[in-house]
Amino acid sequence: MKKETLFPLLAVLLLATGLASAQKKQGPIKANIPFDFVAGNTSMPAGEYRISQLSNVGVLSIKGESGEIALVGSNSVQANAMSPGTRLIFHRYGDQYFLYQVWTEG
Repeated sequence: MKKETLFPLLAVLLLATGLASAQKKQGPIKANIPFDFVAGNTSMPAGEYRISQLSNVGVLSIKGESGEIALVGSNSVQANAMSPGTRLIFHRYGDQYFLYQVWTEG
């Protein structure tokens, strides 16, 4: 009787451990952005940036080398196939660039 209750408990524990390791936080993304852009509602100058996820609630932190900081809400998605690499996607309207998407490798 104990074996029958112990096995499902171990199976759930192993599954939870596997899921936790599969969802490790991605390290910060380092990017050299050669043009001024807007992230959320914040104007950012061209330069070096570190982009990182603050928590599992969907907030990205974008920090510039000169001290600029933008906090941007995000929606996590999971692609059907592995992303070929980390990339930032911008939309251009007139002479302004807007950060549109952040894709991470994996």
